[in-house]
Amino acid sequence: MIATLKLLLIQQSLFGAPKIPLDNLAELEKAAPNLILWAVPVMIFFTALEMVISYFQENPYYEKHETIGSILTGLGSLVVGATLKFSLLFAVVWIYNQLPWRMSLNWWTFIPCYVIFDLCSYWAHRISHEQRFWWATHVVHHSGERYNLSVSFRLSWIQNLKTIFFLPVALLGFHPIIFLQRTRLPFYSSFGCIQSTFAKCRVG
Repeated sequence: MIATLKLLLIQQSLFGAPKIPLDNLAELEKAAPNLILWAVPVMIFFTALEMVISYFQENPYYEKHETIGSILTGLGSLVVGATLKFSLLFAVVWIYNQLPWRMSLNWWTFIPCYVIFDLCSYWAHRISHEQRFWWATHVVHHSGERYNLSVSFRLSWIQNLKTIFFLPVALLGFHPIIFLQRTRLPFYSSFGCIQSTFAKCRVG
């Protein structure tokens, strides 16, 4: 009876969530919605639309070889990310299991995770522009000579080295599903920022 009450209290509280067995990583991955499968077709659609409009308007926003380079770079980044996916998942779950303040899986914990992750992302981005070593993990994103939506595909194949900047977020005890979903957002936000900025530039 007492054990049952303790279990109920743990389930109802924010902290003290049960550990996640490392042999259940495949099930955990399935529980996390793969937003990239939804995002990539949307990104391809808007990029193709922009290319068509630019062509008919005779605007030099796209150059064939550079666009192919952007696409291949993006595909390579996706392959590297998929290859390292389970390694990252293993590391995040292992850290989560070591913490006594493990958070339960609650949708609203995504909000503080988002804010704190964004702060770490700011410093990771800033340091990537100030330090040569980290600039090497980021420079490919700025290597395009024409500013268009395909530039958002230019993600470095070694950008995962910057995961170390987000270790503080993992150490706060957010559930691995919450943490992993937040790590995928920069991929989408990069596209959104370029789309928004480019639209303003064209209007102006």
